[in-house]
Amino acid sequence: MYSKILLVGALALGETAAPSAQRATAPSTQQQPLAAPVSDFLAFPDEEKDLNLQSKGEFEKIVALKGPGEAAKFTDITEEEFNKIDKAMKPCFQSLNREACGARASAAEYPGGLHCPPDSCCSKTVIEQGKIGNWCSQSWVFCSTAIIYDPAYSYGTCKCESYRNRCPIGSSCLDSSFGAFCKCNEDLEERNGGCHFTTTTTTTTTTTTTTTTTTTTTTTTTPPARSLCKVDDCRPGFCDVIDNKVVCTCVGGYVSKKLSEEKEQCVFNY
Repeated sequence: MYSKILLVGALALGETAAPSAQRATAPSTQQQPLAAPVSDFLAFPDEEKDLNLQSKGEFEKIVALKGPGEAAKFTDITEEEFNKIDKAMKPCFQSLNREACGARASAAEYPGGLHCPPDSCCSKTVIEQGKIGNWCSQSWVFCSTAIIYDPAYSYGTCKCESYRNRCPIGSSCLDSSFGAFCKCNEDLEERNGGCHFTTTTTTTTTTTTTTTTTTTTTTTTTPPARSLCKVDDCRPGFCDVIDNKVVCTCVGGYVSKKLSEEKEQCVFNY
């Protein structure tokens, strides 16, 4: 009897636990969401999120305008070409050996001071042009320790590594033998020390040809008839011209006498 009770209890317990076990082991029928596709330009996730861009090309275009590139490139450029670059496109300025450096240069002319080339230090003790300190020097005597030269302006410190942040938006910083300079990115052009989208200005010139016809009318004015009479014609009387002939109107006692086919004269009436 006791064994039957245990058997019935075990069966009842098994029926109660089975659904729970089945629920615990049964796979979920709910479909898990697929992972969102990963963009191939997530190097700047914050910028991508803020701008909500649709393409990599669009993103890169905006990033280019936000600031200079991260890596500086060294470019071969002649001194003549470098000197033609607008001063506003130079983030720092490089001096020459035995020339002024550091704060000796005019801040208005060279903002941030002048940096010595890679083979010179900006010595605090060397004398040039009768003045001591802030001159580029290659001498170990004046460059032996940082105590006697300024590291910030020595040994080619005018590099993009330190000054690329001074380049205008939309440009890249390039290093050269003559110092760093900024170059506007593709599709942008440098104007007034900044980088702007290239603008194409089309000028249409319309030439209007006006033909002026001038009609010249020559009017020949025949002088008054009396102008053909001489002062002494028809005396005593009045001279007139009719059909290009002199006609006399004589005073009392005088009559007109034809002297020729074209001329008359007043004579006394005998």
